[in-house]
Amino acid sequence: MTAPAARASVTAEQAAELLGVRLQTVYAYVSRGLLARDVRRDAGGRRVSGFDREEVLRLAGARTRHRSGSLDVFVETDVSTLDPRGRLAFRGVPLDALLGPPARRVEDVAELLWSEDGRLDAGAGWRLDDGWRAVARRVAQALPDGVTDADRLRAAVLALAGADPDRADLGREHVAAVGRAALLAGVAALPLRGEPVEDGDLERRLWPRLTARPATEEGLEALRTALVALLDHELAASTMAVRVAAGTGADPWLLLSTGLAALGGPRHGGASREVTRLLARCDAGGGVDAAVAAAVASYGSGVPGFGHLVYTDADPRAEALLDRVARLDPDGWPVVERLLLRVARDPGLSPNVDLGLAALSRACGFVDGAGETVFALARQVGWLAHGLEEGPHGLRFRGRAAPSA
Repeated sequence: MTAPAARASVTAEQAAELLGVRLQTVYAYVSRGLLARDVRRDAGGRRVSGFDREEVLRLAGARTRHRSGSLDVFVETDVSTLDPRGRLAFRGVPLDALLGPPARRVEDVAELLWSEDGRLDAGAGWRLDDGWRAVARRVAQALPDGVTDADRLRAAVLALAGADPDRADLGREHVAAVGRAALLAGVAALPLRGEPVEDGDLERRLWPRLTARPATEEGLEALRTALVALLDHELAASTMAVRVAAGTGADPWLLLSTGLAALGGPRHGGASREVTRLLARCDAGGGVDAAVAAAVASYGSGVPGFGHLVYTDADPRAEALLDRVARLDPDGWPVVERLLLRVARDPGLSPNVDLGLAALSRACGFVDGAGETVFALARQVGWLAHGLEEGPHGLRFRGRAAPSA
C-alpha cells in the first residue's frame, strides 16, 4: 500500500502532465513563486524534485477558472520571466546583469530577445534607410497641433507599414528588421528639441528629441537603463493584445500598432503622466501628505507610481532607475525620497517603474509625456519577440461569454 506522504507528492513530469505544460514551464512556475518544490534524493542517491499534488491541482484549476471581474491566463513564454519577489529575466538573462552599471546597449538586448540562439550582439544592422526616415518625418509633421509624441510613434508605424514591400513576411529576419526600423524611424519622427544626433546608440539619438538640455554621460546611462528595463515584462496588457493579434496572422507592423494602442491608457504606458503630476505637487510646497491625498483622489485607485499587480516586493526596474536618478539629480532627489518614505509608511507600497520614469523625466528636464514615449519605444522590442513566439500557435485565444449577473 502506498504511504500517504507518497500519494501527496508528484514528480516534475507528473506535475507537467497535470498542468498540461512543458517540463521547463513547471520550473518557471517554481521561479515565479507559483509552485513550491521539495528537493530530495531517490533510492539511487540522485536529487529529484517533488511537488505537493494538491497545490499542483489548485494551480491547474486556476489556469482555467472563470472568475467574475478578472481573468487569469497562463501562457508559456521564453521571452521574459518575472518572479513576484522582484526578479526579472530576458531569455534567462537576469535584468540586473543587463543593467550593470553600465547597462548593456539597447540594440544588443533587442537582438537577444528576437534571437533563437541567445545572441547578445547587435552587430551592424542598426541603420535606418533614408527613405523610411523621410516617410516617418513627413507623416509626423502632417499631424495636427496637440498630438502627443506617443501619437507620432503610432502614426510613424502605420506609415512605415505602407512603405514596406515585404510587409506580409512573418519570418524572424524580417520581423527583426521591422523592429530596428520602427525604433530608429520612431525616434526620427519625434520633434527635435536639442542638437540632432543621427548616428550612435539609441539613447543618444533619442535624447535631443526629449529635451533641449545637452546630454551628459550620466543622463544617457540613465536613459539607456530605462529603455533596457522596459524592453519586455512578461505578459502585460499590451503584450497579451499583441499575442492575440499574432495568432490571427497579423503582420509585424500591425502587431506594433496593436501594442501601441493598448499601451496608451492611463493604467499602462500612460501611467507615468499621473506620477509626474504627483511629483509636481510635492514640489509645489503643499507637502508630501497633501500631494499624495490629492493624487489618490484624482487617480481613483491607490497611489500612482506605487504597487504592482504581480510584484509582491519592489519592482526591480524602479529600483534600478531610482538609483540612477539619485546620483543624476542630487538636488531634486530629496523630494522623491520623501515621497518614497511617505508611501512606504502608509499605505506601505513599493515604487513601480512609473515612478522611476517620472523621476527620470524630472531629473533630465524631459518634455511632458516623455515617460510614455520611452515606454512605447522600448516595448516594441518585446512585442515583436512575443509575436514571433505566438504566431505558430495560430488562433488559440477565443473567449466565451458569461452572464454579467
